[in-house]
Amino acid sequence: MDVLHSAGSHYKKAKYLLVEKKGIISAILHKDSTSKDVLKSFFHALVVANLTDKNKPAQLESQSWMDKQYEVFIPKLRSSGWKTERLLSLSIMWKTNWICGPLDAKID
Repeated sequence: MDVLHSAGSHYKKAKYLLVEKKGIISAILHKDSTSKDVLKSFFHALVVANLTDKNKPAQLESQSWMDKQYEVFIPKLRSSGWKTERLLSLSIMWKTNWICGPLDAKID
């Protein structure tokens, strides 16, 4: 809950969460995430890692980079012959679900 609350509005629509702890960035995938979301979470984690090394405010700056650059980057990959619809990575062992709402709201 702390991650969702501190992440702001981005994670209300995203299908992944990024959590950085002691230099390790973990991607937590939503149960409805697709291969597109997995790829985006991977690149977002790389951006966070790059910014963390430079002692910058990684979360806000990485989201700004993703908002400006990611949707330009993926078509460039595709036009270079990359297939971004199917990932050849290890399978995801489990996924989670989260609900965004007021912290004091009752959840059934």
